[in-house]
Amino acid sequence: MRKYSSLLVTSYLFIIFAGVAFAETKDEPIVCNGDKIEYMEGNKKLQGSGNIVLTYQEMKISADKVDVNLETKEAYATGHVILTQGANVFKAESVLYDFQKKTGKLINGVLEAPPWYGRCDEIDKVGDKEYVLGSGYISTCDRIPPHYKIRTKQVRLYLGDKIEAKNVVICAGNLPILYLPTYAHNIKSKKPMVAVVPGHSKEWGYYNLTSVRYALSDNQQGKIHMDVRSKKGFASGVTHSYSLDFSNTGVDSENKSLGKGIFDLYYMNENDKNKPESTDRERQRYKISLRHRWEMDPKTLAMLEYNKLTDASFTKDYFYRQEYVNEMQPKTYVSLSHREPGYSTSFLYQDRVNNFFTETEYSPQMAIDIKNQRLMKDLPIYYKSEYSAAGLAKKYANSDIDDDANRLDSKNELSYVVAPIKSINMNPYIGTRQTWYSKDKFGNEDRTRGVFYAGIDTSTKFYRTYDVQSKIATTEINGLRHIVTPVVRYAYIHKPTIFKDELSDFDDIDTIQHKNAITFAIENDFQTRMFSKDNEKKLDGPYDTIDLARFILSTDYNFDRTPGGEFTNITGDLELRPSDKFLIESDASLNPHSRKFDIVNLDFVTKADNGARFGLGHRYQRGESNEMTFDTQYPLTKKLDVHCYERYQFKTKDLEEQEYGFGYDLHCWIMDLNFNRGDSSAVWVIFRLKAFPDFPIQLGSTYESPKPESPISK
Repeated sequence: MRKYSSLLVTSYLFIIFAGVAFAETKDEPIVCNGDKIEYMEGNKKLQGSGNIVLTYQEMKISADKVDVNLETKEAYATGHVILTQGANVFKAESVLYDFQKKTGKLINGVLEAPPWYGRCDEIDKVGDKEYVLGSGYISTCDRIPPHYKIRTKQVRLYLGDKIEAKNVVICAGNLPILYLPTYAHNIKSKKPMVAVVPGHSKEWGYYNLTSVRYALSDNQQGKIHMDVRSKKGFASGVTHSYSLDFSNTGVDSENKSLGKGIFDLYYMNENDKNKPESTDRERQRYKISLRHRWEMDPKTLAMLEYNKLTDASFTKDYFYRQEYVNEMQPKTYVSLSHREPGYSTSFLYQDRVNNFFTETEYSPQMAIDIKNQRLMKDLPIYYKSEYSAAGLAKKYANSDIDDDANRLDSKNELSYVVAPIKSINMNPYIGTRQTWYSKDKFGNEDRTRGVFYAGIDTSTKFYRTYDVQSKIATTEINGLRHIVTPVVRYAYIHKPTIFKDELSDFDDIDTIQHKNAITFAIENDFQTRMFSKDNEKKLDGPYDTIDLARFILSTDYNFDRTPGGEFTNITGDLELRPSDKFLIESDASLNPHSRKFDIVNLDFVTKADNGARFGLGHRYQRGESNEMTFDTQYPLTKKLDVHCYERYQFKTKDLEEQEYGFGYDLHCWIMDLNFNRGDSSAVWVIFRLKAFPDFPIQLGSTYESPKPESPISK
């Protein structure tokens, strides 16, 4: 009977309050529900007790008692107070809240704003999604007390965005382990604030790799490296990311941004205990790099890159997986490019700063590229050209000898687009390239090379659809379309007036040689349609196209190989992607004369909903290598998963690399223990926060398959 009376009172008051609220603010009303509610019409106040729930827009406050001023929209709640904003929950003894200004104060608050949890003496809500937490702690561990915590006197929380704090102490339980003057973390980022990796390897000995992230502002942040290796010594560095954005600084400028970039410095006074007593056992080694990108306007891009190393093997020794495998010889340059609908211009200045690399310097190179322009209104005749001027110098590693020359290059091409038969496109073209050199390889001055070239590209495309309703893996087949794209491409390059052996090899322009060949290629694509859940599955309805399979065959017929010509290798590329959790890729090259494969690569990758992963790869190069790679990760329990990676060489009949490890869920942490055996042995332990699982240091071996490139799209 009491609940029934409360419901009637609540309904009646809702009508009254709604009229008051809409009359005064033309906004949503404050909705009040509870066991006992009293409304004082004279001063427009409301008092409630017993399971009180106040709701206004996305805000909800539940408490034992509440006083609400309906005119100012201020509420004071006490007793088991819970303030809810979206998925974020704040608990307190009492709260004073202004629904209109969206501000308030919570006393003795508990924070539950995933991934962050915490306790503090008071919480000030200073904006719609901005909170200031007083003295207390925060953590990504939701237990009380947490396994670890960040103690601080003040934290600024921006819901769904970031947190900022000053003078923080990171504790394991109640034990202080690290002090930081500032702490900032982007909630959307999966990278941890502190990363610690202890381990052991034959080359480094016992080591501990530590990095601490910092954020001076939204535009200035990075991480500090402090690494100790028992066989190498101590190393330190900083990786700083910056953005020169003045949009919120009041700077009066048409361009509010001068770009963004990364500065990287890593230094060590190496004492290599792997070497016997020698002069180079103890030496200074470092790397300095700066990469900057500036979009001056939508059409103009400026880029700068500077890379300085003490020796050629530094990144190989200490940053093999992070840097060396991607770029063994980093360059230093400044470039500027500008794009217009009909043409583009570019400027490049490239300088060698590491004399142990062989590199071409451009001092500078200026180029203009005129895109296809239609010359006649009634005939589809097109013209395009390229012009460049460059001062060149090829400097050889660890040598004072170099090749240098000035070069002017022009390329002009006419093409014609015709369709002699419906659906067959033909594009014949003819062109010439004239290149002037101030001198050739042997010092002969004022040399001009002429190259004449011509060719024709012929292609067509046809398809057929099939009314198929089925399911492959996790992908539903809503109709099937088979697209066939045959291509025949003939290319002829006349013998240059100066052979490439007479010129210094600065870049691709200088290595042009005679060619007379036809390329045959055919591409088969199989596609289906994926419909959204809100649409009916009709073939003419809204849908996304999904590529299920692609198979490409191609070969060249070279007229110059033997009298009458001969076919070159037949290449094939296959990609099967029946779902986003299943992939097969393969590419092969068959020698038609020996009837043997020169290259065969096969990659198979599959993933399961429970987190299991399986990868299998095979690499074959005739006479060189024949190896298989196996990689798997499988969850044994909800808390434990195992990982295995192996690389077997059939030629030597030996396991060239093995890696075994496991990951264990420690509630708010994940512990990874790995053992790797290759050229040397290594073992390491990694503790990762579940809230920020990405790790900045890549140590392990993980199978990744390559992406085959379509010869038709080249």
